[in-house]
This record gives sequence, C-alpha cells and structure tokens, in this order.
Amino acid sequence: MTDNVRNQINRVLFVYAREGIIKCLNYDEATQIAEQLKREGWTHTATIDSARWIEAIVNPREFEDDDHPKWLFDEMRFGWKERAK
Repeated sequence: MTDNVRNQINRVLFVYAREGIIKCLNYDEATQIAEQLKREGWTHTATIDSARWIEAIVNPREFEDDDHPKWLFDEMRFGWKERAK
C-alpha cells in the first residue's frame, strides 16, 4: 500500500459504541481489534472521514435539522436500536 493510500485510509475513523461510550479507531487499529471489540459487546455504529466531518460541523452550511452532522453524535454513542427505546 502506498503512503498516499495509507494516509487517506487512516483519516477514516471507525466508531464503535457500548453503553453510551465510544471508541474511534483508525483503519490500522480497527483491523487489528475489530473481532475482539465484537466479542466484548462493542457495536460498529459509524464510519466517518474525519476531515470532511470537521469541515461539515465547523463551516456554516445549510442543513435540514435532522441532517446536520452533529446529530450523528447520538447515533454513534447509542445506535438506532438504543435511540428507539
């Protein structure tokens, strides 16, 4: 894998949640411990491009109320199943 490809992959974050707590892992970290996290009850709740995520939150843009990236925080922490309870 070239350095350029690795840099692009490693800015992607894999978000895992368990009981309202999150872990954000880069590609290398996630591929090493994904199975262990599943066994420990962690759920993969989101995959985000960290650069685009920060841009979307910080830059003033028009979003529908429920489309704004800030609303994904609850989804990352609890997942759809938990939010529906």
